[in-house]
Amino acid sequence: MHGDPEWSTIEATIIRWFYQTVSKDIFQTVVAEDDDACVWAKINALFTDNKLQRLVFLQQESFGCHQDNSTIDKYCMRLKMLVDELRDIGAKVSDNLMLSTLTAGLNEDFGNAASNLTLLSQPTFQRVVTYLKLEERRMTKLKQRV
Repeated sequence: MHGDPEWSTIEATIIRWFYQTVSKDIFQTVVAEDDDACVWAKINALFTDNKLQRLVFLQQESFGCHQDNSTIDKYCMRLKMLVDELRDIGAKVSDNLMLSTLTAGLNEDFGNAASNLTLLSQPTFQRVVTYLKLEERRMTKLKQRV
């Protein structure tokens, strides 16, 4: 495809996008002076090597994830990010396990809300997050009135 102007334009666009979206830290970690197309393979290896150790670490981190003083959004995003990382390395994480981990990590302000989750028919992670966000909003308004 060398010499094809359309292909050269597409290739330049992809390379430009790639270099603009990879974080500087990751880029500097993997790129050497004489690298060519193997850069993507190096970045992929950075996140997929040592699967067993990463699996253990990520499982510990996800099971130990607690809301503490953060908002429901931040807490759920953190948990979702950990689960996505687990799935990226091939770990199976069911919706039920995500819900159990989410519920176990809620702070004491959400005690009643956590109990009410059993009332949801066919709870999914997304439905529970939506419910908890509404509950957080309700509690905020209640505190403002008091």
